[in-house]
Amino acid sequence: NAGKLVLCNRYSPSDIYQAVKVKPKEQSEFLSWTDQLEHEVFAIPRPDLVIVLYVPFIFAQKLIELKNKRSYLNGKDKDQYEEDIKYLERVEKMYLLMIKKNKHWVKIDCVKNGKILSPEVIHQKILGILRKKGYIS
Repeated sequence: NAGKLVLCNRYSPSDIYQAVKVKPKEQSEFLSWTDQLEHEVFAIPRPDLVIVLYVPFIFAQKLIELKNKRSYLNGKDKDQYEEDIKYLERVEKMYLLMIKKNKHWVKIDCVKNGKILSPEVIHQKILGILRKKGYIS
């Protein structure tokens, strides 16, 4: 409201991955509960726009394999979530569903012809969305 633009890498919608841990018939209620908790109880501002940088989970798995060793994994290559392909697939489906259900969510496809787009191309796509939505000129 003050004419300011705040961009966040991960905000309240990043918690959606938690919803796939509950039974499918309880997911909607869980999402409503977390939304109410974050935005009404804790009074975290609701995002006006959510941009999802979409990388299919199968492709993301390949990127994980390229990561340097992470000391907090105690010698393992992947964390508990990265190891669970079925879980990652459910998380991906949940985010894609949220994009369809929420008009203020926008998906940027970050993979084209089997290759991840460069940071510069992704940046231009983000700027294009911000311009189209009237956040910047």
